[in-house]
Amino acid sequence: MDNAEFASQLAQMSQLQGIESMRASIDSFVKQVSSSRLLDQSALVGREVLAAGPLVNWTGDSPVNFAVNADAGLSNALIRIKTADGRIVDEIALGGVGSDIQALTWDGVDSAGKTVAPGTYRVTVEGLTFDGKTAAGNVLTGGTVLSVQRSSNGVEVRLNDGRIVNDTQIMQIGAKQAELASGA
Repeated sequence: MDNAEFASQLAQMSQLQGIESMRASIDSFVKQVSSSRLLDQSALVGREVLAAGPLVNWTGDSPVNFAVNADAGLSNALIRIKTADGRIVDEIALGGVGSDIQALTWDGVDSAGKTVAPGTYRVTVEGLTFDGKTAAGNVLTGGTVLSVQRSSNGVEVRLNDGRIVNDTQIMQIGAKQAELASGA
């Protein structure tokens, strides 16, 4: 091997070593950010949140609270409330839905004016985009944060209703349960 080839191979090995060192530094940075997010989100434990989730539980005696919004503005938006088998029990015309959260309630009454049986119902929202295409909006339901955990998808939040949502799906954060109970 001549000197030029030897020098070229040394330069390539040095470059490879530099790239490997940079990759290790980036991996370390990503782990630090992930740990920081997990610690930051631990402040959610015990707090009431609104998070993506289409299921509501109608107990038969008090209205069901939920909210809707959309990533892009929707016109002619329509909320559909369906049974577990997909049968539509109620439809509510909303008009426009945007990125702002709209709080809503459902009183457990179907489109014929009859009270439905207690149980779990699926809520969907759908409307038209600016170019006339049908698109779904977001349904947000409340829950209390029980824990946060790291996963392959980032930081996940476990709620008291059994849902596990990504922390990016939490749209509103309220008071801690203890603060609500004491009136603080």
